[in-house]
Amino acid sequence: MLLDGSTSMTGEKVQSLNFAVADAIPEMRRAAAKNASARVVVRALRFSTDVQWVLPNGALSAEAPEPVPLTDFQWADYVRADGETAMGEAFSRLADEFEKLATRGRFFPPVIILVTDGYATDDFEAGLEKLMSNPLGKIATRLAIGVGNEVDMHCLEKFVGNPEFPPLHASDAYKLPEMIRWASVTAIARSSRPSGPATPPPLDQWITWDDAKGKVS
Repeated sequence: MLLDGSTSMTGEKVQSLNFAVADAIPEMRRAAAKNASARVVVRALRFSTDVQWVLPNGALSAEAPEPVPLTDFQWADYVRADGETAMGEAFSRLADEFEKLATRGRFFPPVIILVTDGYATDDFEAGLEKLMSNPLGKIATRLAIGVGNEVDMHCLEKFVGNPEFPPLHASDAYKLPEMIRWASVTAIARSSRPSGPATPPPLDQWITWDDAKGKVS
């Protein structure tokens, strides 16, 4: 998850965002349970002036933590609003983490959920280019939710890059929980590719780093 923690998210938006992430967890677990052989893990990245990973206890860190199994994933008021909108840097940091997966065996293509209410205040294009030049970034399912009336939906369309999943638009904060719930469950379904309870997924749905590079070369 890439979550906007800039000043413009102050008030109802950030409150709704934190509630929405916590509210989506039970549905995410139910979706993941449809394929018990797939291990789903989660990480969250908050971006404002700085880009920081959200640790399991809610603290923020420049160093990426290990992904948290969905069964252990919890959320409270972990995103606080202040600063600018370093969205491009968030993409860049995510691409750096994807590079580290090169030696971690086989896995499903990742899913990225982006939530923001505004315009990037840094180099959005450079960050997106770096993410898309990464093999896993390129083949990832990318979902986006824009909040409020000031959001740059055109940039979110470029981030998603797939007409099958156009960015969602929450015109007010109260619509955000429903949209994050949908996006999260969709992400779980896409990432675990359920093929029946306790049935191992077909091997051709798993990828290695070399597989990913081959898909985008």
